[in-house]
Amino acid sequence: LTRAEKEEPVSTSDSDYITKFREFKYNETLFELFAKQYEMARVDESREGAVIQVVDVALAPEVKSKPRRGVIAILATVATGMMALIFVFIRNGVRGARQTPESAERISRLTKSWSGVFGRR
Repeated sequence: LTRAEKEEPVSTSDSDYITKFREFKYNETLFELFAKQYEMARVDESREGAVIQVVDVALAPEVKSKPRRGVIAILATVATGMMALIFVFIRNGVRGARQTPESAERISRLTKSWSGVFGRR
């Protein structure tokens, strides 16, 4: 082999090294530029604070929507009154039933069985 043939592979590897080194330096420079821009953007964002943009101004509705509070309040009052009335009738019935000895015994057995179910004695 001649001397020129021996040097050719060396120059190819040198040129590959130089090309890769140049590309490395190029990418390194790009990374540094992007990192600086990113840091500047973060600093600018922290200075500005929260950016809120109002798209549409809120307007009061023309027609009220559901739920209708008045109807709900009236229904709740009526339901509570009915439950109170039922409670009073049941309580009055139990008091009247305790007046007779036979009913009083039934009620006491019923009370004992229910207290056993719920764990009270």
